[in-house]
Amino acid sequence: MQLQNKSCLVSKVEYREEEEDKASLLDLHDLPLDCILEKLSPTELCNVAQVCKSLRERCRSYYLWEKHMKMISSKIL
Repeated sequence: MQLQNKSCLVSKVEYREEEEDKASLLDLHDLPLDCILEKLSPTELCNVAQVCKSLRERCRSYYLWEKHMKMISSKIL
């Protein structure tokens, strides 16, 4: 029983180490993140906005939606 508990603890430690090695979108500087976000469709922007508060605020930027709104308004007119 003790051996099983130790192996469980080891696997949890290994998992945490793997998690620390992974990069996140939030680790990027402003410019690379904006370059990625501006290539997303409106649906994709909405999906990214649901991830966390920081990305939600970022995805609501007028700059990111301006291109999409121009395309929509040109189709209407």
